[in-house]
Amino acid sequence: MTGVSSSALSVISDAGHQQQLRQKQAEDPVDDQKESICKRKDSFNPNTSFPPQFHLQDRIFNAMAQTRKSDPYIPDFGFLPRFQMYNVISPESVAAQLTMEFSRTHSPAEIERYTNEVCKETEVIRKGKKKLKTFQKIFAILVMVEMSATIPQFLEEDVSDLDLPLVFDMQHNTVVGVYRQDSSLDTAATPLRSLRWPVWSPSRLRCFQRDQWIMLAPFFSQGEDGEVKHYELQDQHVLPFVAAQQAEDDDAEKHGGFAKVMMVRIHPDHHNFKDKMRCDRGFAIKQLYESDRESFRKEVSVLKKFSGARAHKHIVSLLATYEQRNKFHFIFHRAGGDLLKFWKELLPEPIVGYPNVLWVAQQCAGIAEGLMKLHRHLTFTIRHNDVEEQPTQKSTGERRVKIVEPFRFVRSDSMQSNGVRIHPGSPTWNHMHHYAVTPKVHDLPPDTEIVELEQFGRHGDINPGNILWFADGSTNNAKLDGTLKIADFGQAELNSSRSRTRPRSVANTMTYRPPECDIQPSIIRQSYDIWCLGCVYLEFVTWMLGGARMLTTFGEKRKSHDKYLNNDVTDTFFEFVSGHESKEVKVKIKPSVIKVCDETDPNVKKLR
Repeated sequence: MTGVSSSALSVISDAGHQQQLRQKQAEDPVDDQKESICKRKDSFNPNTSFPPQFHLQDRIFNAMAQTRKSDPYIPDFGFLPRFQMYNVISPESVAAQLTMEFSRTHSPAEIERYTNEVCKETEVIRKGKKKLKTFQKIFAILVMVEMSATIPQFLEEDVSDLDLPLVFDMQHNTVVGVYRQDSSLDTAATPLRSLRWPVWSPSRLRCFQRDQWIMLAPFFSQGEDGEVKHYELQDQHVLPFVAAQQAEDDDAEKHGGFAKVMMVRIHPDHHNFKDKMRCDRGFAIKQLYESDRESFRKEVSVLKKFSGARAHKHIVSLLATYEQRNKFHFIFHRAGGDLLKFWKELLPEPIVGYPNVLWVAQQCAGIAEGLMKLHRHLTFTIRHNDVEEQPTQKSTGERRVKIVEPFRFVRSDSMQSNGVRIHPGSPTWNHMHHYAVTPKVHDLPPDTEIVELEQFGRHGDINPGNILWFADGSTNNAKLDGTLKIADFGQAELNSSRSRTRPRSVANTMTYRPPECDIQPSIIRQSYDIWCLGCVYLEFVTWMLGGARMLTTFGEKRKSHDKYLNNDVTDTFFEFVSGHESKEVKVKIKPSVIKVCDETDPNVKKLR
């Protein structure tokens, strides 16, 4: 699987296993003074009708979580959640299982040594990085396939949880060798001794190959500053999406032109996302239809600028991304619905009053501010003033500028600057250091200067379906509440001052498209978004004054045959007309749009 550029995201290739262990270590620090495992009071009290040798196996199966719905690629047998793993594969249960296996062949001291090695967390160096090594998942798999007596061979060969998933070499549906991940591509690699015939039968090898994925459900996390991480998952990874509280949520999907959105609940043991209230409401998984890595990177790049520490109240924040089966996915908090659903289904009859009008005004102002942040977004870029001469030309004495990787820094205000140099020690330099995003002064080459560059962004598809409503409390007709956020940045772009007016092909929703989409040379500027937002505002006011009924009527009255668009019926806010004295095509606002404010409900008129 080809990785995503590190400049775009922090890439996680082990499905978050190390993040799980580090978080567990922080939550439950190791106590070196704990008494001997074999001398502790046994807290492993199975309540089962199975024989003792199957008690732990039974506990593992009972602790598994069921996935949200069957996956066509993965058998529907669920996964073992993180904390259930640590509770079930505990020192006490491991010692009890090994005592049954080895009581006649091993001393209590040997059993205790094996138990300690299975359960302890050891810091090791792998590929130059510090990692925590355990054997709990390996042991759980061995218990499931009824091979726990082979754990000494795994310990001796140092086949740990760090090596999962193990790679199985198959020939004619038969396992001919099992390898660590790192050695699976090495033609000279030797198969693991601990998983060889005659100790392991073909059937049990197949069971190990299948059951290892029960232990490997991903753990999604954010950095301390809300850093967005990207997870490269194998096809067999079981996603930790559990059955919803309401059965209909399992099938809750929204399909768009470029992606579909699925509503899921992520098991609480398998993420560390903040804001518990929103996490309890579930998550939205956006899956791109196309396996276009460049489009994915572009959307991630825009979303990252408004996520984590850079979050804006009225722009959705990206929590994490993952790649599986050649599809790219985004993880967001789940919204209560988009603005269109809010208008027509959730609150079709708002009451006109000061609190509600104030809420509408505040949300409109917030959305506008969020859009402005995208339109007038600033970044800082380091430039080295290196002299780079063209090999075929003589030197002119002019210095050339070599652009290197930009800082991950976003100005907290929307002030603009065109190429203003920011030198060390200046107020802006100090402002940048306040956010701990610039390198230290002595780390920079002596000929380096910081240049503030301006980038021009546009969303590309502002419409009620791409504005989401997140509930803050109890909302009703008399008291509107919650926060509206701009979403779906799949068509968004950040452009420099030289590229912001280039002709571009943009996706758009027919209803809200501006006239420049159909007027040659079809130059798309930031005003494109302003038109779309103005249309949404007008519908917002229409809904506020007359509810869903008036909003629907407004849409019907805008419908007309457009001879410049194959005579199709459209409900756009404008129409084309021919000039009287020339063949020039002109644009005008539809009369129904101009008259809408005079057609409010009679009861509303009394309040005006």
